[in-house]
Amino acid sequence: MIWKPATAILRRETGKDALGNPLYEESPGASFPARFTPWDNQEIALEGREITRNNRKLLVRVARKRFPACEKVSFDGGMYTISQITDLYPRFTLLYVTEHKG
Repeated sequence: MIWKPATAILRRETGKDALGNPLYEESPGASFPARFTPWDNQEIALEGREITRNNRKLLVRVARKRFPACEKVSFDGGMYTISQITDLYPRFTLLYVTEHKG
């Protein structure tokens, strides 16, 4: 099993625009070991091929309670948006991610 570093992308408010809407800046946060995991046949049957083609499962070697509050993660040269987080107590967290376009 090859584990590669993943980085949480934190979003913090930097101010407000002329209309009072918040402005945000993204910055790298904590790093942790991670790897992609394959979809099994049962998941493909439940979710459908289109879902599994556009989404990935990223297993991170950090407990859910220590995983940072973030919406994106950088891994293996790509940026991914987190759609779901599953706690695999006690050592792992499973992230369902979609590749971030743009």
